[in-house]
Amino acid sequence: MSRRLALLLAFLVVACTFDPAGIGPSVLLDGSADAVASLDRSLDGPRPADQGPDATALDILGPVDGPDLGPTTPWWDTAWKRRRKLTFLNKSGQQDLNGFPVLVVLDSQRVDYGAMDKDGKDIRFVDADQSTVLPHEIERWQAGSASHVWVRVPQIDKLSDVDHIWLYHGNPAAADGQQAAQVWGTDSTGVWHLDGDYKDSSTLTNHATNHGAGNTPGLVAGAQELKGSQYIELPNVASLDLDELSVSLWVKSSQVWDGADWPGNATLVTRATAGWCSHDWTIFAGRDATDSGNAGRVIVANGACTGSGWEPRFSSGTGLNDGAFRHLAYTRSKAGDNRLYVDGKQVATMQDDGSSVAADRPIQVGGEQYHSGGSYLVGVIDELRMAKVVRPAAWIEAEHRAGKDLLVSYGAEEIAP
Repeated sequence: MSRRLALLLAFLVVACTFDPAGIGPSVLLDGSADAVASLDRSLDGPRPADQGPDATALDILGPVDGPDLGPTTPWWDTAWKRRRKLTFLNKSGQQDLNGFPVLVVLDSQRVDYGAMDKDGKDIRFVDADQSTVLPHEIERWQAGSASHVWVRVPQIDKLSDVDHIWLYHGNPAAADGQQAAQVWGTDSTGVWHLDGDYKDSSTLTNHATNHGAGNTPGLVAGAQELKGSQYIELPNVASLDLDELSVSLWVKSSQVWDGADWPGNATLVTRATAGWCSHDWTIFAGRDATDSGNAGRVIVANGACTGSGWEPRFSSGTGLNDGAFRHLAYTRSKAGDNRLYVDGKQVATMQDDGSSVAADRPIQVGGEQYHSGGSYLVGVIDELRMAKVVRPAAWIEAEHRAGKDLLVSYGAEEIAP
């Protein structure tokens, strides 16, 4: 019971006390200083800061606390009985992220699976305005264990750790609310989760074909394991033939990367072409011309040949074949601005003349069949994406943090009033 309510109750008890003769109120309400002081002394606890040392219980009574009225933030739809606030930890973000796909990782510590549909059909994501329902895609649902869901957020504010959305659930009558293609927007030309299949979640449905890769646990749900002679092939379509692009993926390998700077030990992602300049662009693993032995670099080559006939290339630092998942991203603008990122940080740049090689072969992932020996990866690939725009550094840094489950803070569960 609050102190104010205790004061009010005590006052009412005193006010209703009558003398034995039935003539009127007892001496406790005779208005004497002793009577009021007696009431004041009977109620312990500190006085409010704005009251002086001579204040009495009647002086400090003030407004009385009301009943608990439940959540103070309006409720989107009371057919959904439970919700949690999801706050974005983007204090380091140097740019607003518009239309960003956020990874939401749920487990028995973050959500009550017993209050949800067994397949997650009743989950909904609602913007901070308590009105806008956000599109989401369930990559994998495992009631009682880890579930991975992607949700498109209209804007994540830069330099903020208070920007938020809401996760609603607890409506057994709700139909499945997924809108997978809308999560990824029109800039995406391919989103391959590689969680047991090779489907593209983007609006373009550029589904891939598997050539021997196998399912394995990944960083986000499942991934694909390659053992040195397998690869995954994307369709040879115009929507993936890009002069301006962004490519990102997660890679884990402990393969020895000591192959020469062309073609290296392992192809990660490549768009091959016929002829001397044999790639429009490629991301591979090995060493550059200045290394010897197991360098463990990621190298990017662009297929616009120089006067000497060699393709321009640039590389990361060493030691990336350490058996840990690494986030890699490559961007290229139409003006020939090439950038390479590792684990959300820009590690190398290269300027070319802006020209490109006409692509005539499909993109291959984890290996390729055009070089002698194949240049195949021994390792795991997860969450491959392509876009027809140059993703900014802040976006790529947030992609890395999202994949590591470091972008979202999960609030306490609230129940509908």
